[in-house]
Amino acid sequence: MQSGRDRRTGLARPCAFRPWRWSARWISSAIFGFYILAYYGGAIPASTLQDWNETLPKLYEAHTPAASTGIGAHFFAGAILLLLGPVQLIGGIRQKVLDVHRWTGRAYAFAALAAGVGGLGGLIMSKP
Repeated sequence: MQSGRDRRTGLARPCAFRPWRWSARWISSAIFGFYILAYYGGAIPASTLQDWNETLPKLYEAHTPAASTGIGAHFFAGAILLLLGPVQLIGGIRQKVLDVHRWTGRAYAFAALAAGVGGLGGLIMSKP
């Protein structure tokens, strides 16, 4: 069995690119991102926020609307992160359509900030 080092130089060999590993991660990320948008986001126009409690108990409580808004922002922004993250890593986009890469990166950074603030706000507002 070969080690992770080159025999002649003793230096670490670069990892082999295995597209099936990357594609499995990206596909699972996209599936989870779309699930969040469909399940949690879909409850907003349907006015069934109490359905959030089926998967995560006490996530939605009618007497704390600010906490629900914060956690909703956290979920929505997290879904955006899951969907845009892999796009940032596609070399062809970085090299050929740099403007798309840059705007996607800006949206990603804003979503990361929104996910953090929303999650923290949801936690703070849910405390009695």
